[in-house]
Amino acid sequence: MKRFMKMLAILIALAMFVSFPCAVFADDYQEADEDPVEQVDSDEDSDEDEDSDEDEDSDEDEDSDEDEDEDEDEDEDLEDRLEDEKERLEEQYEEAVEAGDTELADSLFALIVELEIEIEDLEDEIKPWEELKNTLEGEKDALEEQKDAIDDEIEDLEEQIAAAEELDNDVLVAELKALKDDLQQQKATLKEQMKEKTEAMHEAMRGMYTEDEIESLEALSDELDLEDGISVIPFTNVLVRGKAVKFDTPPVIKEGRLLIPLRAISAATGADVTWDDSTKEIIVVKDGVEIVLKIAELTVTVNGEESDLDVPAELINNRTVVPARFIVENLGLAITWDAETETIEVE
Repeated sequence: MKRFMKMLAILIALAMFVSFPCAVFADDYQEADEDPVEQVDSDEDSDEDEDSDEDEDSDEDEDSDEDEDEDEDEDEDLEDRLEDEKERLEEQYEEAVEAGDTELADSLFALIVELEIEIEDLEDEIKPWEELKNTLEGEKDALEEQKDAIDDEIEDLEEQIAAAEELDNDVLVAELKALKDDLQQQKATLKEQMKEKTEAMHEAMRGMYTEDEIESLEALSDELDLEDGISVIPFTNVLVRGKAVKFDTPPVIKEGRLLIPLRAISAATGADVTWDDSTKEIIVVKDGVEIVLKIAELTVTVNGEESDLDVPAELINNRTVVPARFIVENLGLAITWDAETETIEVE
């Protein structure tokens, strides 16, 4: 709440500076009075005391959850307002520069920088859904380590079984196969638990979207599903290790190839993406690697060397989507596709 009130003060100061009416925000920024949970001591019997304590604990838990949701909604709403105000100030800054009013331009520039800092601080703050996603990610990693260890044991047992069969030692073969069957059952259990963690991460990723954004993405997904040759991947099913990638266009599978919005790949990999209007080329740069491609063309260059894509980049919902595996792997990252859970993982 302190952060919220601090940024509210900045917004009000900005509004006064540019003579922007603040009345429209007044109702939204009234801090709600909180009714304290009253605890009443009672001389009644211990059973009534326990029931009272349980009711109070339940009420406090509900209030805590509601407050957490309200704080998260306030942060998202405030971030949107700050972004809108920043865009408006940038327009006024450009007008001041064109008019030669350097004093006003300098003042506006200082306000823009201050807003950018506040927006970055708000974005860097770990949200509840993000904390949950990171926790689930760690738990899934631990399960995967156990599964890998079991795979090694199974491989070792298979070698022992082969050696026992060569010696015609049927008793030993039976014992080793029983051990292998037990390990395979343990592996199956771990895989099921990993699947549950992945699906829980999908649900956690919904927390980064507003209800309107979810409704819009689901409507677009339904439209794309009607097109021949396109299979839509849920927008929550792209998991990037240690990062949260937000979509305004869902990833799709076309001609057996996964296509992801270039904007999402940029966010996932930290690559710089630019558009050269003179050549109509998209340029992706990261750590000394430069990928150049064009919409609807199969030819792509990586550090000046030409390659051919299986499917070209194209526009979906006015967004550029590109072959995910080619781009991500050429940028030095790993990408996996889990068909069972329809999950894309980048790390």
